[in-house]
Amino acid sequence: MFLVGNEIPPGSTVLINSYLLHRDPRHFPDPHIYRPERFLPDSPKLPPYTFIPLSAGSRNCIGSRFATSVIKVAVLSVLKAFRVEACDTEDQLRFISELVLLNANGLRLKITPH
Repeated sequence: MFLVGNEIPPGSTVLINSYLLHRDPRHFPDPHIYRPERFLPDSPKLPPYTFIPLSAGSRNCIGSRFATSVIKVAVLSVLKAFRVEACDTEDQLRFISELVLLNANGLRLKITPH
């Protein structure tokens, strides 16, 4: 098999770096700036496989719709009841890539009731 002119030997593991894929400035201008409005229904549509938080294609996560709904309800419930603030500044974060992207020193939050 060849990928961008390079031969991939049989049995090789090929991984997609979703961290870089989701920060491609061709599709996400200012990729390191938090802009949730990028994903609103009336925003320009992204090309297929540009944003794949739960994989894509025939072997994607079968529970992706359910998981997305559960996450939305959980986050909205927390934000409705509490004010959530980051304790660390952006330059204090040191990301490590595991199954998901993690901060090496954990995530410190200040949570106060509304």
